[in-house]
Amino acid sequence: MTAAVLVGVGALSSRQASQASVTPTDGLTVVEAFALDPDQWAPAIAALRAAPEVVAESLAAPGALVGLGVHDIVVTECGACSIGGLPTPLWNARAEHHVVGSGFFDLAGIPVVDGRGFRLEDGPGEERVALVSRRLANTAFEEGHAIGRRLRVGNDVDVWYRIVGVVEDRMVPTLGEDGRPRGAVYLSAEQHPLRHAAVLLQGDPAAVERAVGSLAAHGIEVRAARPAAEHLARAALPLAWARWTLVALSLLSLVIAAHGVYLTALQTTRRQGRDIGLRVALGASPGAIVRLCLVDRTRTTLWGLAGGAFLGALVSAGIEAASGAPGAGLSGYLAVGALLLTLSVAASWRAVGEALAVDPTRLLD
Repeated sequence: MTAAVLVGVGALSSRQASQASVTPTDGLTVVEAFALDPDQWAPAIAALRAAPEVVAESLAAPGALVGLGVHDIVVTECGACSIGGLPTPLWNARAEHHVVGSGFFDLAGIPVVDGRGFRLEDGPGEERVALVSRRLANTAFEEGHAIGRRLRVGNDVDVWYRIVGVVEDRMVPTLGEDGRPRGAVYLSAEQHPLRHAAVLLQGDPAAVERAVGSLAAHGIEVRAARPAAEHLARAALPLAWARWTLVALSLLSLVIAAHGVYLTALQTTRRQGRDIGLRVALGASPGAIVRLCLVDRTRTTLWGLAGGAFLGALVSAGIEAASGAPGAGLSGYLAVGALLLTLSVAASWRAVGEALAVDPTRLLD
């Protein structure tokens, strides 16, 4: 069991923590801010748009720039879709939900590959609109044709959104680099006013400082203002901490497993001391005794490692399913198995040497 935990956790921790796959525009600053009343954002953003020193701006829900949002069910008007030959006009999928402003995709460096992005005209009184990622478009709509179709988000069965655009896929931060894009739905910040939001500002430091002062003048509480690169790096810190925690747990498990395997092999072979003495008394050569004990211990250890690798693969698969992080593969199992096998053989060799050093006649008394 120790080997199973070791291999499962060690396989996961050997991977790097991935970063969000966005390339923000140059000079982008992320201002984390909070509004007691969501209606405070409209005049505050209007003031920023009127400021000549601010090149561009947009709002986004916390985590939108990183790619992390509410992960929930999305029901789409799929079209002529089917499951098992049965028509399925409504398709259920899971996706990340983000609320962003009209300039978000340009500032975040996420290209719109079909249709259009959000516009200022997409206000509260207009038809509710949404954008989807390329992966969600390809998996939840007939032949990937999402533009013009509708979807609903979560358990709100009465509210439908018209899809007006498709954006490029992006990776969200995970414990491993799994190479799989995540489906995403983007809703308009004009139609979904936020309380806690990230304000994306493009401009020189002096312009950003004046923009922060303007937000404060409109009753917006500014909590932090950082360059986009620093914002993304800080967002990935918890994943880095988690990775190094797993590395530490893996090393601790390795020490425990190695110590346990060594002591088990040593004590097991020592208990064969009387049998070794009988064989020596009956004329068995030391070389034959060594080969017999080491071959037996190697065979037993290999069977144990096979069981540990099997259970470790199950543990690793469970962690991968929960976190999206893949295991290290065959090389990790071989390295751990070779180490434990070497320790087992070394311990048995020591025990056999101790037994051969004892006078067989004393063991027969």
